[in-house]
Amino acid sequence: MITKDGRYLHAAENSFQFLTMPQGEGGTLTNMADLNPSLYKYIFFEEYFSKPNGYTLNGFMFTLLGIYDLWQLK
Repeated sequence: MITKDGRYLHAAENSFQFLTMPQGEGGTLTNMADLNPSLYKYIFFEEYFSKPNGYTLNGFMFTLLGIYDLWQLK
């Protein structure tokens, strides 16, 4: 860690908990079943909430980068 301040790691871990919480519970995690029911096993992190899901690719990609960065710190 660059700053050695544990508050940032704690905030990142809290953010990860939010990201991995299902949409129905207030988080961002959903699946791709709105595109095709056979895709229900594939997860997606939503950037914008809508019904049906919008599947905004750039928000999903930035989420993956953030998760990767957190993984690197662990």
